[in-house]
Amino acid sequence: MAALLLPFRERACALLKILSQSGRQPWTLLASEPFYARLVSMTRFPKSTQKEPTSPGRWLLQDAKARFSELVRRVRSEGPQHVTVHGRDAVVVVSAEEFRRLEGERTGEALIAAMQASPARDIDIEPKREAMPVREIEL
Repeated sequence: MAALLLPFRERACALLKILSQSGRQPWTLLASEPFYARLVSMTRFPKSTQKEPTSPGRWLLQDAKARFSELVRRVRSEGPQHVTVHGRDAVVVVSAEEFRRLEGERTGEALIAAMQASPARDIDIEPKREAMPVREIEL
């Protein structure tokens, strides 16, 4: 009964200590245990202990952040890698060479080709030039 007089946080910490000494995890508590123990089990989630991505070429965001160097190595060796947030694809990491290939080089050739293919290409556009007044100065 003395344990019920302790503040909630101290009871929860004491319970977690007992559970860790007995080898049980907080999220494996049974519904028959006291309410505060069930509450602790609902607020504690196991950390990700995956050593490999969920599937080839797919990474959870937390794993990608923690093992970024490995992610970069796999992008170079295996190709694009998908990073998921809440189970959905968020981004795809690609190599710099692949990105340059997909983006294309910005030379202006597409603009020139579009202007040459225009039906109004025969229209002569000359800018209007007017004489600018010149200010007189004394030297």
